[in-house]
Amino acid sequence: MRGATWSIAMRWAVRGIGLVSTIILARLLMPADFGIVAMGMIAVGLSDVLFDFGVNTYLIRKPNADDDDFHTAWSLSLLQGLASTALLLTSIPLAVDYFSEPRLGPVLSCLAFLPLLRGLENIGVVHFRKQLQLNRDFRFFVYKKLAGFCLTVSLAFTLRSYWALVAGALGGTGFGVLLSYRMQGFRPRFRLTRVRSMLSFSSWLLLRNIGQYAQTRLDRFIVGERFGSTEMGIYTIASEVSEMPTSELLAPMGRALLPGLSMIQHDRERLRKAFRKAFGVVAAVVIPTGAGMALVSEPIVLVFLGENWRPAVAPLEMLALTGMTAAVYYVPAVMLTALGHVRFITLLVWLQLIAFVLLVAVFFPDSGLRDIAGFRLGLGAALAALIFGQAVFLNTVSIADIIAGLARPFLAVLGMAAILLTLGPHLHWPVLWKLIVEVTAGALCYTATLFGSWHLAGRPDAAETLLANFLSRQLTRRRHR
Repeated sequence: MRGATWSIAMRWAVRGIGLVSTIILARLLMPADFGIVAMGMIAVGLSDVLFDFGVNTYLIRKPNADDDDFHTAWSLSLLQGLASTALLLTSIPLAVDYFSEPRLGPVLSCLAFLPLLRGLENIGVVHFRKQLQLNRDFRFFVYKKLAGFCLTVSLAFTLRSYWALVAGALGGTGFGVLLSYRMQGFRPRFRLTRVRSMLSFSSWLLLRNIGQYAQTRLDRFIVGERFGSTEMGIYTIASEVSEMPTSELLAPMGRALLPGLSMIQHDRERLRKAFRKAFGVVAAVVIPTGAGMALVSEPIVLVFLGENWRPAVAPLEMLALTGMTAAVYYVPAVMLTALGHVRFITLLVWLQLIAFVLLVAVFFPDSGLRDIAGFRLGLGAALAALIFGQAVFLNTVSIADIIAGLARPFLAVLGMAAILLTLGPHLHWPVLWKLIVEVTAGALCYTATLFGSWHLAGRPDAAETLLANFLSRQLTRRRHR
């Protein structure tokens, strides 16, 4: 939990920087500028994931990983970067033709070198996660993000062009390479001595990563090809904003949760207790933030992005709920990965991907932005049910554990939704004040209902216990200052 706290702080700091950057850039650039760069980044991400052997996960899960393991992992990462860059450079005409956007060619010619830069990064920084030294992990990612932020924003003021986004991405990644060698004394060498064992572990992980990437980015592929760069920019920003309240808890918790659960994977009782606490915290924090964003999506867009981004409101409503659904099944998915059930997760991801393609491309070819986001929401709910079912089937958790984690947060969210739906139509104030009042009222209602139901249930040892103890410690510290 201490490691997760550092990692959450890291992600919130990184996302906070990203949020400030998005707010500034949304006022300086047009949606089409974001759309062009988003097209390029989708191509970069696809080439990356095609050669992603999951070497970081391999190093974290292996209890006695030695220098040869780290040398081999770095060598594979470097080869992956070279292959991804070569694939991108040769596929530029295909990408330009697919998106019907000639400006994408020069952009992708520059972004193609991102995978190569990432491959050069010092693999030794994995020690920060493996040894749960997440305070150092915090500094590494925040410094790297700050470098990209400063470069991007300063160039946006002068260029007023999408080239500011391109230069910021390259500059931030390059700075991260230099920083990785500054912060970690390990010096990787090109060796492939452990490549066989690493690839045998990574085969299903590779398929899972490809499926997960396509699952989370295929909608943008379709939007970019079907609607053009302006709608692509709108949908991309809506996706990124909707992911902030959920991914900023999930991703950092995963950085601590996977190595933590891997350490205790053979002690089922400790594993089950860890699941209940982690799942309860995720449900109590992420469910209200996802639902709350969906309820106040219009003032969020108008306050932070401006009137030009109003079309992002409709997809943001659906995508915020999609992020909430992903949060619900995240902890059991990480637990199944720690226990070695990567094949099952991979099959589910690919089934969801195939179902999405059938819905969008075959059954509903004329679907709009909100419809596409709605399909993601429905399929995410189905995936959650299957992952929970598998966790129960393997006797790693019980149905009672799942209900205990979800019941009070969902009850509190219903109360919050009732307040906001009742209050909203009667607030004829400037949009900023309306947003402040709605967020405050929703948060107070949710907190009161959550802890009230916890007290009525006899104050069981659950997520509310952890949150109450945390708040109590913070208040005690302030009193002693």
